[in-house]
Amino acid sequence: MITDPEYTFILSIINLFIGLLGIVVISLILISTRSILKENSTTNLRLVIIVLIVDFITCWTLLLGGLSTAIKPDFFFEFPKICVLGHFIAGGSTFCSIWFLALISFERFCLICLDYKVSNSVWYTMIASLLSLYCGMGIYSLFKNSIEPVTLGVYCFVSPEHSEGLIILFMVCILNCISLLTVLISYLGIGYITLSFTKQQYKFSENKREFTQFKKTLYLAFIKIFLIVTFYLITNSFETYLELLELIKKSNRSHKADLIAAALTNSNPLVNALLLLLINKDVGVKFLERFAGIRGNRSSRNSPIF
Repeated sequence: MITDPEYTFILSIINLFIGLLGIVVISLILISTRSILKENSTTNLRLVIIVLIVDFITCWTLLLGGLSTAIKPDFFFEFPKICVLGHFIAGGSTFCSIWFLALISFERFCLICLDYKVSNSVWYTMIASLLSLYCGMGIYSLFKNSIEPVTLGVYCFVSPEHSEGLIILFMVCILNCISLLTVLISYLGIGYITLSFTKQQYKFSENKREFTQFKKTLYLAFIKIFLIVTFYLITNSFETYLELLELIKKSNRSHKADLIAAALTNSNPLVNALLLLLINKDVGVKFLERFAGIRGNRSSRNSPIF
């Protein structure tokens, strides 16, 4: 049962707010990308659309779940079937959003740093594998009847007290660590390539005025890289840290720590959707043109959206 109703209510309101705002923002982004899909459907754009759809589903689960637990804090305790459904849809879509954004970052790294285009089938296989892995463990936990509400009662997960719960926690922790490292290494690599390109342009540039403008563009690119890495680390590193502690010390997290970690992790759909505007320039430019009235320059796919 609920042991700390104050924290439960706070997290419910946070989820409600993130879900509502996320639905609006993601809907606007999806609307703005329709024309791009008709014009030029690249691998990165397809991956972006997949992540946006996953985030859209997550936001709806956050909205409905937050509303339910705000009105009735022990909602998931009284309706165990909805609790199980929430574990599959809400939990699965949240973690998949985190992992899929790492895939998009790695796709950018391969294209920009390695000058290598990985085939679409490879990315789709990786996405299907991650989904199958999470769903497979979830189905096994369903048959073992080990999916239950956490102490705050705002979401459901497999308890680490069960062997299958420990396996899922280990799997999620490993994938989260890999995702964090992937995003960090990918954008450090992209930043290094960008810096090298700047030095090369300066060496061979004859028009100093053009180079000054070019340097300003690259300065914005570094800001973009910094924002992507910073926000991704902020939203995901604390949850991963708590998972590592739980695995190493075999102890449960405190209610306050769970509140902070859940709030940060659940903000992923909204944060990731906004980061996608930076990761894919065409999507960012189209969004600004349609809803902010700002005309963008699409001359270079990998330059900043502004």
